[in-house]
Amino acid sequence: MYKFKPFVFMEHAANGPERPKARSGHRIACDYRNLYSYGGFNPCISDTDPDMRDDQTWVASKPLFKELWRFNLVSERWKRLPGQENMPNELASNAVILSGNALMVYGGTGVPFGESCSNQLYVCNVNDGTMKIVPATGELPEPQYGQALVYHGSYLYTVGGTTGYEYTCDIHRFDLKNGIWETVYVCSGRDESEPHGRYRHELAFDGKMIYVLGGGTSTESFGFSKIPAFDLETNRWRILNTHGDSDETVATLPRVPAPRRCHGSVQYTDERTGTTSVVISGGYNGDWVFSDVWRLNLSTLQWTHLKECSLPCPVYFHSAALIPEGRMYIFGGIVKVNNKVQRTNAVYSAWLTIPKLSEICWQALNYYYPKLRDCSPDILLHIGPCGGKTTGQTRLCTFFENMGWKVFRVPETATVLLSGGIKFTDLNAEEGFKFQENLLRTMLQIENTFFQLGESCSRNCLIICDRGAMDASAFISKDKWELMMASNGWNNVELRDNRYNQIIHMVSAANGAEDFYSTEDHACRSEGVELARELDYKAAAAWVGHPYFDVIDNSQDFEAKICRMIECVCQKLGIDTGDRLRSSSRKVKFLVKAPLPADTEFPPFQDFDVVHNYLQSKSPKMQARLRKRGQKGHWSYIHTIRRPKMCGQVIEVKTQLTHRDYLNMLAQRDDSHFTIFKRRRCFLINNQYFQLDIYREPAHPRCRGLMLLETYTALSGNELKNILPQFLTIVKEVTNNPDYSMFNLSLREEWNSTNKYCHNMHGTMQLPDNQNINFSKNLKEIQSNGFDCKASQSNGLDCKVSGTLNSNLNTQQAICNKSINGIQNGLVNGKAFVERCSINGDDRKQEVCNGSPAMKLNESLRKLKIEPREKEFENRF
Repeated sequence: MYKFKPFVFMEHAANGPERPKARSGHRIACDYRNLYSYGGFNPCISDTDPDMRDDQTWVASKPLFKELWRFNLVSERWKRLPGQENMPNELASNAVILSGNALMVYGGTGVPFGESCSNQLYVCNVNDGTMKIVPATGELPEPQYGQALVYHGSYLYTVGGTTGYEYTCDIHRFDLKNGIWETVYVCSGRDESEPHGRYRHELAFDGKMIYVLGGGTSTESFGFSKIPAFDLETNRWRILNTHGDSDETVATLPRVPAPRRCHGSVQYTDERTGTTSVVISGGYNGDWVFSDVWRLNLSTLQWTHLKECSLPCPVYFHSAALIPEGRMYIFGGIVKVNNKVQRTNAVYSAWLTIPKLSEICWQALNYYYPKLRDCSPDILLHIGPCGGKTTGQTRLCTFFENMGWKVFRVPETATVLLSGGIKFTDLNAEEGFKFQENLLRTMLQIENTFFQLGESCSRNCLIICDRGAMDASAFISKDKWELMMASNGWNNVELRDNRYNQIIHMVSAANGAEDFYSTEDHACRSEGVELARELDYKAAAAWVGHPYFDVIDNSQDFEAKICRMIECVCQKLGIDTGDRLRSSSRKVKFLVKAPLPADTEFPPFQDFDVVHNYLQSKSPKMQARLRKRGQKGHWSYIHTIRRPKMCGQVIEVKTQLTHRDYLNMLAQRDDSHFTIFKRRRCFLINNQYFQLDIYREPAHPRCRGLMLLETYTALSGNELKNILPQFLTIVKEVTNNPDYSMFNLSLREEWNSTNKYCHNMHGTMQLPDNQNINFSKNLKEIQSNGFDCKASQSNGLDCKVSGTLNSNLNTQQAICNKSINGIQNGLVNGKAFVERCSINGDDRKQEVCNGSPAMKLNESLRKLKIEPREKEFENRF
């Protein structure tokens, strides 16, 4: 079990092939996502070292490291940044400060130490490693190394340092605005408070005073009971007496840190109290190497020995840095282990403060799901319990808003109610049923509010419902659901089929993306995954039978999954997305051999009565038909017009009708076609949504006993065969075979004696009759505006395009057009009249519907694993 442990060091084992060599004399800095290490020294690397012998930069700079490394704090991967050619040769005991993405590097020495020192300021971009010298004028400090920096206002203060022979504690400052150096204070002995010259000391700063902590010369080290401090307001040095650790339980322990140099130091400010504290770690006094950690409160000058926060081993010439959340990192240095002194490239960290709960949760998340560190930032943004639904809605909303649409998002009603203190565990059976009933009533009323706003909206309008009315049926018994329906005058056709234009089910990660439900050494219990799969299936099954139901599975990565979802909506609206949402999904159709298996052989299904009537049309190149679809006497009605090529594409326009409009338009029935009667069976299996059309009498003899199975998929070959229902006898694939077009099947005349037969469907060759399930490679798909479009012959009849109404529609608004008696649909100036979107449950073709200005899209979606907020987790990598 994960436990947050402050003041306890942990080691960070580097992942990946890259990592820096052991070193000392380097400097590090941190932001909230990365640790950066600059320079360093190691004379013990062999010329035959396989990692270094071919590194020309190392060959030229050894034993100094002319390099900048970046260590990601989450992935724990090192990466050496480019830009070595612009780095100075003085690479040991520099002073560094990180501000934003700018790493300021000052001073330092080459080898031999002190022979070549620097007084130049460099700025390095930690994003790409580019490094530039900062032009400077004025009173430049003497070239030195081992100095320390403070950044305040527009000034960079440098304190102390050595030439290798002389040591100072002089103060200079550099104005970053105008590039001018100024001398602030030169220690000349005129004031007894002036500190001794030193190097490898550390600084603390509280906004007014610069505190000098430790440091020394080649022969001595300075202590901490009295510390020098420089007052920036008076420009004077002061000697401050500190207070020793107040813990007297162990009399033998020191009350203040022992004198030392080459130690690490970080500081932080308590947000609640405003108190600034500085923490020092490790160091060396010429005889001893230290592993202790001490904290100094700058307000009270009280030292506290952090006894439980001891370093894993004594170390000096290391470097320490603090992330904004309060975690101290230590990298490299010279360690003493079993009386053996050697350099290290280990990274350690310890929490010095109690961070926000969100940060602790982030740490726990990485503990339980270590694979997260290997995910790309984009994946991190989209995985999680709400990774499908929440992200999908956001992306869909942004996509349509960018095109000028008005998008409404109906919130999840259960969340609204449960946030008020309702707990299911507190409700008895009767109260639970009543709550579900009231929840559904509330949901419908909230949706109606948004639907009315959509109706009155002058712009194209998309309404996204977080949940839908049928979702509740997945989690209560069938008897209770039917009781609820009866007592409120509801029925499934109205709540499921007529209320929403499209249902999109995002399959749970527990079904096809199980890796997100398990981790190394921390696999989730199997019953958790199984339960997730069961709930996902129930949620999907609740919508089986909706005429426009799309299932988005996990056959591709998450980004592709989201794009498929957006594309699915765009295809039904006839919006050209160019190549932004590339799709390989297509409708496939199969001939099924009679007899129909027993109902018990099927998974849970919904049966519908479907009636099709073809209407008279003005042009032989245009089809028009009516569809009536229903259950138990409740019906929905659709009018479809399929137009020939326009702007290179075939257009299908659909309008949802009232019963009255349907009866009026039925008078225009085309007598050259039979009325088609079907029983449509809808079911979900293998994460695939299928529709089985069973043709019924009265019909042309060619339709007797005919059964056609349809689905939408991007699979082909054996993968496609494997998802087909095994309990059905599939004769062959008949996708694009004109003999199985409903238009041709409904013709009264024999095919060999009529001029209305559409010989060539979608510009593809007819498939031979004698082949079994054949996933033909002869289907010629033409790319048009980023969609898979099927070429049509000149008659333009029954020709499908999965494309757009207008090649420029992705940058323009669709225009609303009221139909006249439900008949007038069409294009004006090449622009689509789009108000309402639905998905054709018959042929699953491209469609745009006039009528209501609101499109109501319900997503019955499942959860993945985490939903990091946008940008927050991305920026950690």
